[in-house]
Amino acid sequence: MLDMNRKISMFLHQINIRFIIGISEIFLIRTNLHKSASTISQQTAKNVFLLPAKSYIRKGIEAYFTLLIEWIWGKERIMEVYLNSIEMGDGIYGAEAVAQAHFKKPAARLSAGEAALIAASLPNPRKFNSGKPSPYMLKRQGQIL
Repeated sequence: MLDMNRKISMFLHQINIRFIIGISEIFLIRTNLHKSASTISQQTAKNVFLLPAKSYIRKGIEAYFTLLIEWIWGKERIMEVYLNSIEMGDGIYGAEAVAQAHFKKPAARLSAGEAALIAASLPNPRKFNSGKPSPYMLKRQGQIL
């Protein structure tokens, strides 16, 4: 734990804290993001750049990285990174891993129906298992196709 705290402390010393506070104010207070769901860009920033701890400081840093990736990456790249970094099941991270775990094949060889089942598991793939689809998921699969 001490090592993690030291890493966080070193990271925070490298960033302009006033900027983070300003971004936090803009994104958390004025837009009420602290009360609403995160966007894909915010989730990508959190998954790729930050630790899972929950705090207003982390949300401020998340907002900073969100602005950066939206400015530097296009929407397609953000979606690609998001899909390859989200937890798709217990210890399963990314589209390729879920394809292998649930369908025993690479993502490039998934059928449209299998890909739709993975899409149907979002936004909660830990609850909705594409390898063992519920009637609800099969309904969503049909809507996607």
